[in-house]
Amino acid sequence: MKKIIVSVFIILICLRPLHAQYLVHTQKNMSGTWNSYTKKYTYGEVNRANITFQFHNKYISANDNSKSIYRITKKSNDILEDDYKIFGWDCLDEQNRSCSFSITKYYDPNAPDIIMIIYPKFAYIYFIHSIENENE
Repeated sequence: MKKIIVSVFIILICLRPLHAQYLVHTQKNMSGTWNSYTKKYTYGEVNRANITFQFHNKYISANDNSKSIYRITKKSNDILEDDYKIFGWDCLDEQNRSCSFSITKYYDPNAPDIIMIIYPKFAYIYFIHSIENENE
């Protein structure tokens, strides 16, 4: 009986990291394409998009139409500025394409925090509505 209890305890500890740690709810987004002439992304109109991103230890998932999965390959250096801070990760998406995934947190309460997903030829910006910590 003692072995069973210890085994169940070890399994529960091992499974804990599989649960989402943070849920980030977005309500709007816009997409852009790389402009090789200006060397910048050109963005379209802002669209309504109620997408939730779940942050796990080794990947980020989204409840978008593609059911996107971003496998984290490396943590990027955080950027701390006077007006904002950026947390970023290098990722591979569900189609094994390299991308940069970041969250920009503005110190101004009137500025919306954003998620940016950057690929070499296109990019997405999601405007964050709320963030939940599932472990609290």
